[in-house]
Amino acid sequence: MAVNQNLTVGIFIQGSDPMHSFDIYVKVDNTILNPIKATLGPLIKSPSSTLICINGISVTGSCTLGTVNGAGIVEVSTNESGPANECANAPCTGMAFNITYIVSAATGFTSIDYPSVSTCSPSSVPGTTRCVLLRDNAGTPVGENVQPASYGTATPSLLSVVVGVEGGLFWSGLYTDAWTNWQSLFGASPSSPSLCASGPGSVELVVRGYDNNVYHKSFSTGTWSTTWDHNPTGVTIDQPLCTVLGDQLHVIVRGVTSGLWATTFNLTSRTWASGWVGLGADTPSMPALVPLPNGAITLVVRGFNNGIYSSSFTNGAWTKQWTLFDNPAKAATISSPAATFDGINVHIVVRGTDSSLYENILNCFGCFNWTRLNGSSPIAPTLVSAEDGTRHVVVRGFDNTVYEKSAPRGCCPPNTAWDPNWNSANGSTQTGIAAVMVGSTLSIVVSGSTSELWYNSLTGNTWSGWLLLGGATHLDPSLVVVP
Repeated sequence: MAVNQNLTVGIFIQGSDPMHSFDIYVKVDNTILNPIKATLGPLIKSPSSTLICINGISVTGSCTLGTVNGAGIVEVSTNESGPANECANAPCTGMAFNITYIVSAATGFTSIDYPSVSTCSPSSVPGTTRCVLLRDNAGTPVGENVQPASYGTATPSLLSVVVGVEGGLFWSGLYTDAWTNWQSLFGASPSSPSLCASGPGSVELVVRGYDNNVYHKSFSTGTWSTTWDHNPTGVTIDQPLCTVLGDQLHVIVRGVTSGLWATTFNLTSRTWASGWVGLGADTPSMPALVPLPNGAITLVVRGFNNGIYSSSFTNGAWTKQWTLFDNPAKAATISSPAATFDGINVHIVVRGTDSSLYENILNCFGCFNWTRLNGSSPIAPTLVSAEDGTRHVVVRGFDNTVYEKSAPRGCCPPNTAWDPNWNSANGSTQTGIAAVMVGSTLSIVVSGSTSELWYNSLTGNTWSGWLLLGGATHLDPSLVVVP
């Protein structure tokens, strides 16, 4: 609906035992829908002692003090003026009241629900403190069930895409505190998918098809585009990488001879660039891609000599010049590097030739002394940064257990600020770990020892515990924060 249009919502009682009064609160996000009016319905034939409170402001009677009344909340309370119950012959059905809202935002989502607070006790909803109370003429609460509603299209806070055990692509989203069931994207891939955020409520997905071509889909306003955008010329032998600058989706792939190539997809015109740009480097592993706030991109790769190289996209073009971090005899990796930007520097974590884990700062003059993280892994690590610059490295140990350690924003290795010990998540994985930061909370998705998908989060030093997501994959899952 358009901004400033009115929407009227009815609050109904259906199939209730006989009742004499009600006191009901309804809550919305008033930045999406703003309540402006409430009117009693015909359920109570002769209402008395009526109270109507909107956004914490008394309209009829006086708002109940010490409760949840405030922005986005409507409280309506009334009693039958006579001594008898309504609907002496149950069941009791009718509209208690309706609420008129004005649309505050052209897009967005809000639940239309009954708040739950300790002051709403007793409640007609057994075992809860939902702010719904119906009483009979003896003052006894009447038991009820509630059914919330919603307005607009919901947007998940996190979104994950995986390749199922049979090769199909599936997605799930975290809405409030619950993940959805896995849903088909009507596509397939032999490699892990890549996700990148592109704007409020929007995410881009780039995958390698079974024909080795590159395909793209967009997620926006709660839904996926119905068709795949097929790049007409690109071929890859591995998982593509992506990031968004402005309205341009940048895609990096390993070509059939392991060379690195780049192209763009215009998210406004929905068209691919006319061709691919060779980046002048070959790699046996997927690179690490780091978007920077100044509109640049840093690419960190492993060379065929296991050396660590970097290049960049600046001023609208790839430099195609590669900087070797150090002599591969002194600084080498046997897996894909991990990289992140902490607000000041690009940090890298690599798996050395002894499988031990090391950290350093990219393009740091004289930073040849690596920080040894006192851990090792059979696969490439995962590295992410929080808004305050805290870095988290998440790894699969040689015992297949998931471990994490962190360090605050800082520079100049050797960095002694890293946690001295690894924080075990008390769960195992057989693949790489998908990790993102939501504020100061680390969120991860893994494929467990039996290939089933699991979710966990770390706040401070405490893991929330493993949540089974259902579904299964043999490949690294992907995970992204939805802006």
